[in-house]
Amino acid sequence: MTPRASLLQRLDRAARAALPSMLAVLLLVLSAVPLGLPGLRGLAPAFAVPIVYFWSIWRPALVPPATVFAIGVLADLLGAAPLGVSSLTLLLLAGLVDANRRMLARQSALAGWLLFVPFSALTLALTWALTSLLSFWPMPAEPVLLQWALTVGLYPALAFVMGRADRWLAALEG
Repeated sequence: MTPRASLLQRLDRAARAALPSMLAVLLLVLSAVPLGLPGLRGLAPAFAVPIVYFWSIWRPALVPPATVFAIGVLADLLGAAPLGVSSLTLLLLAGLVDANRRMLARQSALAGWLLFVPFSALTLALTWALTSLLSFWPMPAEPVLLQWALTVGLYPALAFVMGRADRWLAALEG
């Protein structure tokens, strides 16, 4: 029979499991800072999409559907999408990544970034389509294209930071 974990051990495990979520909250709150770019109301998708993509590949147990849903709600509250749109698109992204996880995990950093391009394009295009549908009017495409370019451009830096966090978690577990 294994001994029961102490309170500190359980808190430690919970803190490690919450790392992707806390990183998402921190980055999404920082993303609410207005950039002054026309038609762009913050960087919420530029942070939410890479976070879900990365952690869904490397530690999917740390980003279960409920966590992805919460990240989407926060992104909607801080961004411009109607409530629930980002949750739906991020859940679909997590499902697509999960279906291709083995292939994605074997890629180099450059290939992972290049594969992120179509995943992020699909996610943001679906966000645009759902937002347009819910608005009963097509939203302008330029802000979405700018958002996508920022998302793709920020991914390597975000992946580097998240990769460090992943290695830190692995070192603590090992």
